[in-house]
Order: sequence, then C-alpha cells, then structure tokens
Amino acid sequence: MEFEITWLGQAGYILDFGCCRVCIDPYLSNTVEEIEGMKRMVPVPVKPEELDVDYILFTHDHLDHFDQVSICRLAHRPITFMGPGSCIGKLEECGIHNNTRLERYQQTVVGGRITLRAAYACHTRDSIGLLFQDKGNDTGGLYITGDTEYTEKLTEIKSYAPDAMIVCINGKLGNMDYRSAARLAQEIGVKTAIPCHYGMFGENTEDPENFRSALSPTGVEYRELKFMRPEKAVLTPVNS
Repeated sequence: MEFEITWLGQAGYILDFGCCRVCIDPYLSNTVEEIEGMKRMVPVPVKPEELDVDYILFTHDHLDHFDQVSICRLAHRPITFMGPGSCIGKLEECGIHNNTRLERYQQTVVGGRITLRAAYACHTRDSIGLLFQDKGNDTGGLYITGDTEYTEKLTEIKSYAPDAMIVCINGKLGNMDYRSAARLAQEIGVKTAIPCHYGMFGENTEDPENFRSALSPTGVEYRELKFMRPEKAVLTPVNS
C-alpha cells in the first residue's frame, strides 16, 4: 500500500491514496480555546474552504476532532462525510446530508479501491478507530487508534495484521499514555508506529521522545511526522 500522509496536528491527517484524498479529524479553528480556554501551540494548518479532499472522517465528536465551526463551512462542498452516530447528528445540524454513518466493526470502500474498517475505541460511547487496506486484502494497511484508553479489546485489530499504526500517546482525558501505546504496538505486531495527539495544547500534550524510548525495546520502528509536511508512506506486509 502506498500513499502520501500529511499531519494537520493533534489527530488530524490527510491521506492521499491517488484514487482519493481522505481527511481525518481536522481541527482547523480556535474553538477549543474559545470554549475550553486551551490555546493552540501550532497555527491553523489550512482554512476549511481550502481543504482539497474527497472524504472527511471523524472518529468521535470531541471539539478537537469534530470541529463543528469549521465543518459547517463545508456544507456546500462535494465531500462525503463519515463517522459514528454522534457525529452524523451534528453534521445534520450543519445542513450536511452527504454523510455515511460508520459504526464500530462496519466497513465500506472509499475511492473505489481502499477498504475502510471502523475499529473499537474506548473513549466515548461510539468512538471508533480506523483501518485502511487495499481493497481485496484482508491483511496489512494503516491502523489509526483514534482517541482511546488502552484495553485488551484493542488487540482485536491484530487479526488484520496492519503494517503500521498511528496511536495517541498523551495519557490524559481518556487516552492511553506512551507506555501503553508502545505495549499496544508490540501486541498488535505492527512494523511501524507513529505517535499522535501531542503538540497542540500545552495542557494536554506529551513528548514523543518518551514514546520513542518506550518503543525501542519492542523492535517496532518509530516514525514521527512533521506538522504540515507531506510524506510518502510505503507499507509492506509485516512478515516480509
């Protein structure tokens, strides 16, 4: 599997598979500061109107993942929105009806050739993780944990043998810490692990170097993405 990945900060990403561009959990405003008082540590990466994507996916409806102020500005765009029921309801409030409900353990196809599976996440009542695989392949691909506490139930994804994972490491407000993130990466058996959910708010961050250190004895490769710097990803099977 080959694609280009751009980190938007926090847990936001753009994945360019060639057949389609997928945006995940974009936080593109200062809504969290306005409502909860936590300031951004990095600038807004892109104006909502400038998002050039085919799909926007949400893992859950917290402000730093489902940025309703920004999303409502996209109601006129030919974008397909996906997420659990809690997000679909808020999309409808914005006047966005081109949406697809995606609950835990459901799957769909995006761009005609990428299988998207919704995985279990232990965070909100219907929060999800995401697994992207080439259509027709039941193994490999990229697993994104979404916001989640560590629980053995997360290791269910091992049956799909993902090649790489993006995992939260901040250890606060319902998320696992970097030690549990390293443990999960080892238990799932991925080749590569990428940290996320840090560097956005001073009150809710973590040093990714701690994750690198915790990951070192597991044999899993550490990879750190840079804010708004597109990078090529080539995923090869774990057993190759």
